[in-house]
Amino acid sequence: SFGTCLLHVISNSMDVHLSAKIYEEKTVTNRKSFIFSLGEKTVSLVKDTTMALIDKMFNCRMVDHGLALGYCTLLPKKNVCEKLWNVISNAWQNYKKILAVAKVGAQLANLYNDA
Repeated sequence: SFGTCLLHVISNSMDVHLSAKIYEEKTVTNRKSFIFSLGEKTVSLVKDTTMALIDKMFNCRMVDHGLALGYCTLLPKKNVCEKLWNVISNAWQNYKKILAVAKVGAQLANLYNDA
């Protein structure tokens, strides 16, 4: 996982100044760029997975509102609002799904202090 890789690199790199003395500057730069690229890939993976899970969550017969709210808190506010609006737009006349989105949206607004 990302945390394990980060811990490994940090523990092997120690302090940046000490690392620069022990290793070549190129090695330290390569490790930094590796960590940053790994972080970006991890964030992208979490975002994509969360979006897919939100879709699956609202397409279930019984929606677990707490779990749906938890998934929504993993994403930025703008992306969550767009996703919830897309779910509502595609719900047609499925009022149970619209009600589930409304409940999660209300709880999310309460968390964001937008209510």
